[in-house]
Amino acid sequence: MRIIILAVCVLLVKSAYSKSKQYEKRYTIIKTNAQVFSDQVWSVTPSTEEELQFIANLINTPQYKLDSWKDPRTINREINFRVPFSEIPAVNQILQKRKLAYRVMIPDVQHLIDSQTASSGNRRAAVKATNIEDFDYSNYHPAEEVYEWIDFVARDYSFARKFEVGITTQGRTIYALRFANGVGTAPKKAIYVDALIHCREWITTATTMWTFKEMLTKPEYSTMWDDYDWYFIPMINIDGYVHTWTEDRLWRKTLSQTATRSCTGVDGNRNWNVSWGGEGSSERPCNFDYHGPFPYSEPEVRHLSYFIMENKDQIQVLLSVHSYSQLLLYPYNYDSDIHADNDVQLHNISKAVCEAMYKVHGKTYVYGRGAETLYVASGFTMDWAHQVANIPISYTYELRDTGEFGFLLPADQIIPNGQEFLAGLVVLVQEAQNPVASGYGPNEV
Repeated sequence: MRIIILAVCVLLVKSAYSKSKQYEKRYTIIKTNAQVFSDQVWSVTPSTEEELQFIANLINTPQYKLDSWKDPRTINREINFRVPFSEIPAVNQILQKRKLAYRVMIPDVQHLIDSQTASSGNRRAAVKATNIEDFDYSNYHPAEEVYEWIDFVARDYSFARKFEVGITTQGRTIYALRFANGVGTAPKKAIYVDALIHCREWITTATTMWTFKEMLTKPEYSTMWDDYDWYFIPMINIDGYVHTWTEDRLWRKTLSQTATRSCTGVDGNRNWNVSWGGEGSSERPCNFDYHGPFPYSEPEVRHLSYFIMENKDQIQVLLSVHSYSQLLLYPYNYDSDIHADNDVQLHNISKAVCEAMYKVHGKTYVYGRGAETLYVASGFTMDWAHQVANIPISYTYELRDTGEFGFLLPADQIIPNGQEFLAGLVVLVQEAQNPVASGYGPNEV
């Protein structure tokens, strides 16, 4: 009898250990007396260059495993970073010693992760979509269901065509949709929209899918297909996106192997060949903004660059969708002293777009040149598209929110965020057809 009891205890211990290891793979979590101690997201606002540099150095210190959510680039602007539970006492002590106040923005990161994955899992068990209209846009979807959505669109809409843009590091296919209804004078100019180059930004794919569903199913948006052809890529960093569902919800980079074997991946939005390796990117493979060993090192970026260059004479507008911060940025991000030739046009369009977005739910989106409105950073999709591919109207969207949930935006905000995005897109289509203004515009922040 004692042997049987001992054997059962051993099995229970092994089971508990196995479950704890599964949590550790996905996220750091420790449970004691039914209380969950999780990673947290903190906010610090440096008031001097010395404080700014100190926080930047702290975030980049491997020992503490801090994860930057809003980068340390400018004084008097909020910096957000995730602190692993095991490092909370040490980082707290460091900030106290420097007399740097911080605010706990998200006290229980694991709770938000569990809420997202649980609601999506319950929905998948209950509902199987057969077309884009009964697809559930009130939840997040894993990669295989996004693939299904792409197939539904290509099957049910005669003017939509699914095609392959390229292959990821791990061999997954990057699919795009082309919409060309044949109305009007051919060839028409095109609008290009992509999402999820940073794979933890789930809201970008969810919001843009809802937006295209509305455009396809609501008659009031039919003229948007008449005015332009469209290209839509719902998932760029698919390897990373799968990883966020199975291993680490807050993974950001690609999954390529770096020269430092213990560190994986490259920041796809620092890998484009425009001021590559400059300010706002890192040469350290373990850093979140590692720019890669050379431009286009990532197959995801390389294949996108081929596609855009092949179609650059048709593409008039490029929109690269990110989160979070509620921003609409135009070139350039890599240098605050360099402005686009059509700066006034970009300013006027972004002003009209953000005003339209505000009218939907009262959410303010700040607009302006990337380097001044966000921070200086090199190797951006937007800058490359404008400067190298000569696409005149190029923007980076940063969707909801401003920090309450950050990259863990609850699924009940997908549709409201989509309503804002679509309202802005309608105005953008109208404004993009106006004559190009010359000169530099003011930067409003």
